[in-house]
Amino acid sequence: MPAGVIPDTETIDKMRRAAQLQAQIAARLNTGILSNLPSSEVESNVIFDEQGKTIDASTGEEIQLTHYTPTLKANLRAKRAQQFKEVLQTTTQKKPLKNTTATPYFDPRLSLKAARRPRRQLNFYEPGKFVKLAQRIRTKHQLQLLQESVAQAVKKTGIASAAKLSTIQPKRATDETEIPSVE
Repeated sequence: MPAGVIPDTETIDKMRRAAQLQAQIAARLNTGILSNLPSSEVESNVIFDEQGKTIDASTGEEIQLTHYTPTLKANLRAKRAQQFKEVLQTTTQKKPLKNTTATPYFDPRLSLKAARRPRRQLNFYEPGKFVKLAQRIRTKHQLQLLQESVAQAVKKTGIASAAKLSTIQPKRATDETEIPSVE
């Protein structure tokens, strides 16, 4: 508003409402994601040495940085599986092999490891194989329906043609007095 002008009540209400909306937007932005981000102006005092370790530049001590920890279930499962494999590898390395030849039940003819079934390779179908198969089945079904309709038409026309023949041919009046030439 220009200086020296007395605003009416409607203008004052609009200005008050605009100020409230601006305050609400500012409050939402301050509590949101952007407020939690560290400012980029802060200078980091971390350097790397020849081995790649993180060192504080001011004190010269080695710093342990926080590592990323996954939060998705799939990532957690993958991490757990990796840890389990690592534990298995360490336990298998620690166990000494038993001397099986010293036992009275040892048979040298048997191999130590049982024969394992070889892994089967994945066999994928060719693209469009089942589409072609379905189309072939559809055409066979259509041919069968066509043959059935033709067979029904033949039956109908066969009976109808016999009836037509009887109607087309004139009936001969047989004269019982006439003697046929051939018996």
